[in-house]
Amino acid sequence: MPEHPDDDGAGCAGRLQRIALLHEMGQYKRVVEEAGRLCADFPDLPQAHLELALGLFDVGRIDEARREPREALALDPGNVWATFLSAELTPFFSLFKRRSLMRRVVELDPDSGVALARLALLERHCGAGRRRCRKLAERALDAEPYNPSVYVAVAELELSLDNVRRARARVSEALSLSPDHAGALALRSELASSTRE
Repeated sequence: MPEHPDDDGAGCAGRLQRIALLHEMGQYKRVVEEAGRLCADFPDLPQAHLELALGLFDVGRIDEARREPREALALDPGNVWATFLSAELTPFFSLFKRRSLMRRVVELDPDSGVALARLALLERHCGAGRRRCRKLAERALDAEPYNPSVYVAVAELELSLDNVRRARARVSEALSLSPDHAGALALRSELASSTRE
C-alpha cells in the first residue's frame, strides 16, 4: 500500500470501503469526490483510479471515466479489473480494440465467466460464427454458474444471434439467482417489448 503522510494502509482500506458503500447507496457524485481525493492522495494505487472510473461513469462523465482504467493499467499492466473496465468503457465503434482488451482479460483470468460471456458477445459483433460464440458462452456458464451477470451477458449474445426464446430463458435464469438484478430486469423489459421471436 502506498505511503501517505496523513493516511496509513488501514485508512486507505477504510476509504475504499466507504467509496464502495457510497456506490451501493447510489451516491455517485460523492463517489467521484471521495475517489478523486483518494487518487490525489494515492496516485500510485490502481484501485483508486478504478473506483473513480466507476463513479465518473455513473454520473455520465464517460470520457473522463475512460482515462482512469488506462491510468490503473499503466500502474499495474496485469490488473484484470483495469483491463476489463478499459474494454467495457472503450467506445462501441472500437469493437476490435474492445475485443482485444477482453481477450487479454480472459488470458489473465480464464475462469471469469463474465469476461468469457462479454468476449462471446464482442466476438459476435466482430463477425465470429455462432458456434465459436456459443462455445465461449458455455465456458462462461460453466465457469460461474451462479453469477446472474453471466446469464445476462449470455442472454445479450442470444439476442444478437436473433434467438429471443433462448435470451428470455437466460434472463429468467439470471432472475432466479437474483430477482432484483438490474441488468436482467432491463433486458427482460426490452425482450417483453420485442417483436422478434
